[in-house]
Amino acid sequence: MTSPPTRDRYDLLVVGGGVFGLGTALEAARRGLRTVVVERGPIPNPVAASYGPSRKIRSTYTEPHYAALAREAMATWRQIEGETGADLYIPSGNLAYTALDEQPYLDDLQAVSRRIGASVEALDGAQLRARFPRFKRARRALLETDAGFLRASACVEAFRGLAERAGADILLERDVSAVDAESDAIVARMATGEEVRGERAVIALGGWSKRLLPELQPTLTQTQQGIMYVADTPPAFRYPDFPAFSSADDGFYGFPVWGTDAFKVAHHVHGEPIATPDFDRHTTPAGFVEGARAFLRDHLDLDPDAYPVRAESCMYNLSPSSDFLLDIHPRDPRIFVATGGSGHGFKFGSVIGSVVLERLQGEAPRRWHPMFSWERVTGGAAAARLR
Repeated sequence: MTSPPTRDRYDLLVVGGGVFGLGTALEAARRGLRTVVVERGPIPNPVAASYGPSRKIRSTYTEPHYAALAREAMATWRQIEGETGADLYIPSGNLAYTALDEQPYLDDLQAVSRRIGASVEALDGAQLRARFPRFKRARRALLETDAGFLRASACVEAFRGLAERAGADILLERDVSAVDAESDAIVARMATGEEVRGERAVIALGGWSKRLLPELQPTLTQTQQGIMYVADTPPAFRYPDFPAFSSADDGFYGFPVWGTDAFKVAHHVHGEPIATPDFDRHTTPAGFVEGARAFLRDHLDLDPDAYPVRAESCMYNLSPSSDFLLDIHPRDPRIFVATGGSGHGFKFGSVIGSVVLERLQGEAPRRWHPMFSWERVTGGAAAARLR
């Protein structure tokens, strides 16, 4: 059900009701800003990157700022879970493993994890066989014991409820066709003829960002990412006995069975760009199904022919470096862009509002980092055109 605007003008207009947009709206409303979210579909939106049963929550990053920010996000998700009483954060642990004798990436993860004080355990082959025998090819691993996964759609629903409770208005099924910077306001114009006006605006449209900001065409690309669900798997694949996991060698990752959610495996690899974000989510990238089935057999000793299997896709909205774009638009300081989740952004949703408002309101940077800047992410090309 959609809600009509309750104010003629807002302090902050947020375009996009995914985790970046709702996280921003919640923080803004709690800071006392009159806030509105305009979403092109329902919340949660089945075609958006913030939709689905699970997203990783972990702090194992090779970049220290991301790692430290993820630790803060983990704690903040716990607070949100406590506020709502919903099951949002499933602490299955996260096992990053290698089937190789040497894996520099795993070494780098361990070094940064130790530096930021993450709860990690380094496991050798014997320890892996004793604790996680299903990972039959694993030789070394890093287990982050308090990591796990977030129930993505439930998190988005929780954010919406908290934002509304804090005073934000939520407008659904409104497809914004333009955001115009007028002398006295930022105006979101919809195909229906409706307008919403704000002192400032945050554009958080994920894979649809380029439709409002064509200057980001050279910067953002969208890719189709395969997902496979395996039903009726043995109890050994169920939480809490089985962890969330990722292969440091080939990009496959997955989640244990939880509640009625099936075992899930996906592939964190950047494929060919797609022409439109409005592709059929019931299709998969070429070769994904065959690769996922081979992974299940070879790495987890799970025969996909013995169980019901369903495959579909989600979307990555990628920046060139996989860093987030979280910055003021060089065309107008009243417009802020929050996009480029790059397949790893969801976990930061609990703190993304603080990052955005810190930058938007000119506070001393603590959570915001120059790698999120317009110049760094776009390479300066789009910014130069706008100046």
